[in-house]
Amino acid sequence: MSQTTTTTKVRAPLEFYLQGGEGIESIHIPLSNKNEGHKFNTQHVDIEDVRGHETDFTLDENGFELLRAPTTFTDFHNSDAVTSHYYAEAEALLKTHLKATHAYAMGHALRSSTDPFPSTPPSTLEPPASFIHCDWSYRGAHLRLTEPLLPCPWEASHHPPNTPWAAYSLWRPLTPVTRDALALADKSTVSDADLQPLTTQFPTGAVNEAASLRFREGQRFVYWGGMQVGEVLLIKLFDSRTDGRARCAPHTAFKGEGDHGEARRSVECRVVVFWEGEEGGCSED
Repeated sequence: MSQTTTTTKVRAPLEFYLQGGEGIESIHIPLSNKNEGHKFNTQHVDIEDVRGHETDFTLDENGFELLRAPTTFTDFHNSDAVTSHYYAEAEALLKTHLKATHAYAMGHALRSSTDPFPSTPPSTLEPPASFIHCDWSYRGAHLRLTEPLLPCPWEASHHPPNTPWAAYSLWRPLTPVTRDALALADKSTVSDADLQPLTTQFPTGAVNEAASLRFREGQRFVYWGGMQVGEVLLIKLFDSRTDGRARCAPHTAFKGEGDHGEARRSVECRVVVFWEGEEGGCSED
């Protein structure tokens, strides 16, 4: 999308990696009050509302797309039902849209902006992530398929060597979004050198690696205003192909001056896809 295209903008604070030994270096999953006290580099940036420009953004150029993908599934508070029913729907959607040979859902998170952190005992809801991040670093994506303490379908870690693969978050609002919208960094304006590794710690004791983002002038941020039920954001978490395409898309919830209404409720499902028979896989970054 040309940066000269007319869009409306909001100016809002985003939380970036703080350099100098004081920045966030680890985070507990699911998000909890153990994550309080982290310091960030807060920058007020312009975030463009690109509603009406949906076809100007692609996964391989920018790292994300907006799709129209209604679902009849509604029982998102039932984790077993999500696993047994919604996962198959998400896998089928990505296989078709991406022309992939295989797709495996690898977890989901139900989010609400009602409270900054889940209640005690733990709620089934998680708060929106409030700093700009990638769910997996490039190294962490490979670890995600091999870490024995993290759930992973057996098939996802046993594809032929050098098979191209990628991971995506299918982000779906469960109510119309009137607050805490999702800001996305256009990966064509973000250097890999500004992705800071971030250790993620899980209740099982498993450890993986995500990434936070260093701020740099020239980075571009967008969002879709007024997202509705039936729309989904497809966000690239990782791509094994190193041919110049976008390999991830940093993102975060943000608070804008026009925020209003009830808490944002959303669900995200992470899906790994493979293209067997094609070339372009890579070794661990």
